[in-house]
Amino acid sequence: MVALRNGSYSSVPISVTGEGVKRVDVGELYDVANYRPMVRHVRGKPMFLY
Repeated sequence: MVALRNGSYSSVPISVTGEGVKRVDVGELYDVANYRPMVRHVRGKPMFLY
C-alpha cells in the first residue's frame, strides 16, 4: 500500500490500516443539519481529516 510520510510517497504493509484507534469528531467536521462536511479550520490537520 502507498502512503505519504513527511511529504514523500512510501510503501507500508496493508496491516497498518487496522492499527490504532480511529475517531472522528462529528460535531467539528460534519454539519448534521445540512448533511455536509464542514471544511473550515483544517490547517494543520491530516489530508483526510482523520
